[in-house]
Amino acid sequence: MDMYTLFKNRIFAILILLFLFTHFSFAVVANEGGYTNKFTVSNGETIKFYISTSSQAFQLKIYKLGTNSSLVFTSSNIQGGIQSIPSDAYKNGCNWNKSFEFIIPNNWEPGVYRATFPITGNYNESSNEVIFIVKNNNLGFFSKIAVILTVNNWNAYNNFGGKSLYDYNSTNSIKSDKVSFDRPFTKSSLKDFHDWAEKLINWMDSENILAEYITNVDIYQNSNLLSNYDVVIDVGHDEYITLQERNQVQNFVNNGGKFMVLGGNTYWWQVRIENDGRTLVCYKEPERDPELDVNNEIVTTRWYDYPLYNPETKLTGVTFREGGVVNYEDGSLPKEFGYGDYAVYNS
Repeated sequence: MDMYTLFKNRIFAILILLFLFTHFSFAVVANEGGYTNKFTVSNGETIKFYISTSSQAFQLKIYKLGTNSSLVFTSSNIQGGIQSIPSDAYKNGCNWNKSFEFIIPNNWEPGVYRATFPITGNYNESSNEVIFIVKNNNLGFFSKIAVILTVNNWNAYNNFGGKSLYDYNSTNSIKSDKVSFDRPFTKSSLKDFHDWAEKLINWMDSENILAEYITNVDIYQNSNLLSNYDVVIDVGHDEYITLQERNQVQNFVNNGGKFMVLGGNTYWWQVRIENDGRTLVCYKEPERDPELDVNNEIVTTRWYDYPLYNPETKLTGVTFREGGVVNYEDGSLPKEFGYGDYAVYNS
């Protein structure tokens, strides 16, 4: 082997090693992030934060979202440090030590709040924010309009800890059937919130339109939640819902409620929620779901498919099957080619 070839091979080997060490360091930094013990908290209730950060002592800031996001709370010198990620964190949670807790003041208005904390930022998907909702103890008192935050969808696409409900961003390209809410959201999984819900929050604030905010989990846990409102707005990408949520929304509409869908790919998958609202379940292939032929009504698959046969069009009037998936592969809009446009089935 000539000296040039030997030198070239050694340089190549060094570059490979550098890449591996760099990749490993990124994996360590990916331990940064945070989550709370609940998405929705009332005035006077305690909210707990679980934070992993490279900072040994850090500052937590909380903002109320709106046109002019306002700082409402700051706590300094909170003990930080990197917290380890269990190998099964994606489905069983991170089980991190509590970093901070406090009682929501009685004078905080209902709305959406953002807690921020420092991270290194060396890993692109690490998020330095936690989103949560403050609700009034008297639901519907502040406003008769409710806006749904699609936390099920955020969790479905979240691959923190290694897996999501999708093969494409899961380790070994194998998805999980269960994903935990007890882990940080990645930047990508919060994209739906920032692209759609946050913009609606800002617009409604700019127009002085008051609203209360709820989540998919809230609707699942409170069978009478929507009866407190006259209008319910579903914004963004609400792809994953439980039977309990779908039935409650249908009853809300049947009883004269106004249901506004500002999004697409709505009500595509049925899911189940377990572990007191902290685990999302979706097998997708019905033959893999242990509830098949046991309780077919709650099998986790597409709503229109076997064994549910309960298409989303019965409620939403339109479907991703006809207006979204036709030209999904080449990324073009169906209407551009004169077919596959959205047809209204229930107006």
